[in-house]
Amino acid sequence: MEFKEFVKEIIGKSGDLIVVIKGKEKRIKGMARFTSENLYPDEYIKIVFDDHSHMVVSLPDEVLFYADRVVGLVEEVKDDEIGVSGELMYGNKSFELDNSDDYQFCLQVYKGKAGTDIEGEVKFSDYLFEETGKTEMLSLGWTVCDGKRADVWVEKIGIDEVEVVE
Repeated sequence: MEFKEFVKEIIGKSGDLIVVIKGKEKRIKGMARFTSENLYPDEYIKIVFDDHSHMVVSLPDEVLFYADRVVGLVEEVKDDEIGVSGELMYGNKSFELDNSDDYQFCLQVYKGKAGTDIEGEVKFSDYLFEETGKTEMLSLGWTVCDGKRADVWVEKIGIDEVEVVE
C-alpha cells in the first residue's frame, strides 16, 4: 500500500476501522487532523487506538510514527527543560531539539471527541533521535484544556508495516 492510499483509506472509511500495525490489530478510537504555529501550513493526522497505542501521520513528509506504549509523562525531563534544552537524554538515547515552543491546534476531527478520545490543543516541543535506519521522536508538552503533561515517544515505521482492514 502506498502512503497516499493509506491516508485516503483511513480518512474515507467510516465505522469501526481496524488498522494492522506490525501484525497487531488496532481499532481506531480517535483520529484528527492538526497543524501548529511552527509547522503551518503543513498538517498531520494523529490516531489513538483502543489499546492507547498511537500514530502520527506526517502528511508533507509522507512519514508514519508509531508507539505501542503510552508514555504520558517523561519524568526524567522537568517542565523548565522543555523547549529550552538543546539536548535531552531519554531511554539511554540523546534527543536533539527539533521544534521548540510550538502550539498545536485541531483542524478536523474524523473520529471520536477532541480532548477525550484524541488530544486537542497542546503547547509542545519536539526532540529527535536519529541513527542509521532508525528515527524516534520525543514530543513533550502540556494539553491546553487541563495543563497536564502529554508526552509522546514514537518511532518511525514503514508503510509496509501497516494495513487497513474493515
